[in-house]
Amino acid sequence: MRAPRRMTKSVFGALVLAAAVAHAEPAPPVNLAVTGDAAAPGDAARAIADRLAGELARQVVVVAPRAACAAPCLAVAIANGAATVTFTAATGGTLQRTIDLGADRARWPELVTLLAGNLVRDDAADLLPDEPDSTPAPEAPATQGPVVEPAEQPAPAQLAPPVVVLPPVAAPAPRPLARASATPFALALVPGLSTDLLDVDRAHRISIGLVAGASGSVSGVAISGAVDVARAVSGVQLAGAVAVAGTLTGAQLAGAVAVAGRSTGTQLAGAVATAGRADVEIAGAVTVADDASTQIAGAVTVAGHLRGLQLAPINIARRNDGLQIGVINIGGGPDGDSFGLINIVPGGRTELEATVDSDRIGTVMLRHGGKHWHNVYGVGGQQIADSSDMPSSGGHANDDIWMVGLGVGPSFHLASLPADLEAVAWHVSHGSHFDSHLSMLDQLRLTVAIAVGPVALVAGGALNVYVSDDPATPLITPRAMSGSTGTDVSTTVWPSLFVGARL
Repeated sequence: MRAPRRMTKSVFGALVLAAAVAHAEPAPPVNLAVTGDAAAPGDAARAIADRLAGELARQVVVVAPRAACAAPCLAVAIANGAATVTFTAATGGTLQRTIDLGADRARWPELVTLLAGNLVRDDAADLLPDEPDSTPAPEAPATQGPVVEPAEQPAPAQLAPPVVVLPPVAAPAPRPLARASATPFALALVPGLSTDLLDVDRAHRISIGLVAGASGSVSGVAISGAVDVARAVSGVQLAGAVAVAGTLTGAQLAGAVAVAGRSTGTQLAGAVATAGRADVEIAGAVTVADDASTQIAGAVTVAGHLRGLQLAPINIARRNDGLQIGVINIGGGPDGDSFGLINIVPGGRTELEATVDSDRIGTVMLRHGGKHWHNVYGVGGQQIADSSDMPSSGGHANDDIWMVGLGVGPSFHLASLPADLEAVAWHVSHGSHFDSHLSMLDQLRLTVAIAVGPVALVAGGALNVYVSDDPATPLITPRAMSGSTGTDVSTTVWPSLFVGARL
């Protein structure tokens, strides 16, 4: 009778466990913290929280940035196209997984949700009871009396196994080269006329091609007279014309073109350097990278995402989180800085401002740039009340002043008010003609703005320095501060105040 009694206890235990699960308290909410280089971590956190709540049938609470994440906590860190998810259970246990998110940012919340859901379920699975003991009971010893068969008992209730959704599997890493296809040295005229014959996938420490070289990988030096191609370079790759590497760790030098799928070193080329992702690119004409830290070129630099420095006459970045220095800079986003004659910042600051100063000089200025640095383009003028009194006019010419200017400067706050400090150079002309002689007004302007609805009222002061070789110009009048160089060029200095409005 021992076997039936044992089975009765198993059934009773299963029923008690099922009742406990049915009447258990609801699972506590999961706290979610998202950090990293997502386009908008706050929006990403809300998207992941909504998906995860539906996935787990459990409340998910988004933790404010830089706030403590109490257990149970899901911490999601997104960096370099990968997500690391760490789940800390209420009991103190920790699970962590990392997943490659790929290039499609729209799918990131979905992929992170799948991985996070798995970690929460894995932790819950560790709390489930062990399966009932299935070891058969020992047979009863034989007796002389009649054998009584035990009554058939119902099978014990089985708990449904937890549903586990596996995360997407990342693409497998490239297959490493077999040891048999590696040699320390290779010498070739062209592939086929080489110590490797036609085995262009062989790995080398040193590879020298008189015309063209091709290698599976190079871990030392690769030198070719015209073209050198390698699947991976960890060292130095030199070519008289073109150097190509799938992955570059080190230096790549080419007389014309340097190409790398991913560069964690330095690319130098006489004409063009291009890489999917580049640490340092230097070229005589053009550098191109999807993701760049430093780009220097004699003509144009192009980057999908700039994190460091672009230095060239023309710099272009779809997203600028670094610094552009050139004549023309085009960079998306207001967080980067651009120093140049013309800066175009999609999504940046664009304002139109009109002012009049204490000398009756009116200006209209267009201010454009990022949050920290901007350019100013302006026109201005002053109407002379009685031009017949001016010595240069002879009572006939029109001595009204008009001027065009260009300036740059930083933006900051003064006592919580937005302020701009700008150095502006104006070329001053008189009457209806454009003066070809020296006539320049330089200003250092400080402007403070006070928002009034859709318009901002502005006020400020300027230090004016006027340099001209025309002693009869209307701008040279008695000032509080004035002086002369003792030559035909006169310099006049004076302060002024101005007020205006900004749109």
